[in-house]
Amino acid sequence: MTSVEDEPLSPLDAEIELLLGRLAALETREATPEEAPIRQVAIDAIRERLRQLARRCTDKTCRVRIVSDARKAAGEE
Repeated sequence: MTSVEDEPLSPLDAEIELLLGRLAALETREATPEEAPIRQVAIDAIRERLRQLARRCTDKTCRVRIVSDARKAAGEE
């Protein structure tokens, strides 16, 4: 059972949470030398998308924790 605090407020909030999970998975997994450039492109793309989405968040569309985590992941905090 999930608490109300964990439920996304909007599709925007849900997308940010999904991207944060993908970014964490990419950052924790060790890449082979062949995978490293592709991994870096993926990480950069996710961070850019997080920047874009975090700028569109309001109190009604995103949970504070998710916005904060997105900004940290995007390098804005």
